[in-house]
Amino acid sequence: MTGFIVVLALAMAAAAILDLASGWPILVAMVALLIFDVAVLVLSDEMLTCYRCRSGYRGLAIARYHRPWNRRTAAKCHRT
Repeated sequence: MTGFIVVLALAMAAAAILDLASGWPILVAMVALLIFDVAVLVLSDEMLTCYRCRSGYRGLAIARYHRPWNRRTAAKCHRT
């Protein structure tokens, strides 16, 4: 979801820079997009994902010894 929001924000910024759309409407749209992005990040549940089988578990207490997602470790485990 964040990738889509980044692309949309860049498109709106490019439109504003190229003077295709400017003024209050583009400013309001960008602020609304920012609020939507922050809401998605704040309201989304934490998820525990297995590196090997890519199973996802939501709505459970995650132990402290589980470290945040690491893309290198995921790529290494998925190859084996």
